[in-house]
Amino acid sequence: MEVIKKFFDEEKAIKSVKQAQEDLNAAKEEARKAEESYIDAIDSSTEAQKKLEEAEKRTGQTGADLFKQVQDGTLDYANMTDAQKEVYKAYLQNEDAQRELKETTEALAKAKQEETKASFENDLALA
Repeated sequence: MEVIKKFFDEEKAIKSVKQAQEDLNAAKEEARKAEESYIDAIDSSTEAQKKLEEAEKRTGQTGADLFKQVQDGTLDYANMTDAQKEVYKAYLQNEDAQRELKETTEALAKAKQEETKASFENDLALA
């Protein structure tokens, strides 16, 4: 009885070759998608940073200063000049782009880990 139990436990622990290959293919596809998202996020964050720097240079005001004033309640978007609005919007877009870059970087790292794990499991199934 113990031998039969051990056999079924081991059988469950080892994936079938087909399942391991399917998992590996899925992990590779997820890693590919994560890589594309990461590249897009890099491009977006670079462009957003460039726009912010250009707007700040043109106006002599920083997005961070304007953001702090809005957070402190000393400045309201409705009362901003057109130049301030340009910088403030560029600042918010840059913040969003940087957040997206951080998230896609983390997602890419996780996808790569899953791909490595699936590859290892596939190698075990093939052995």
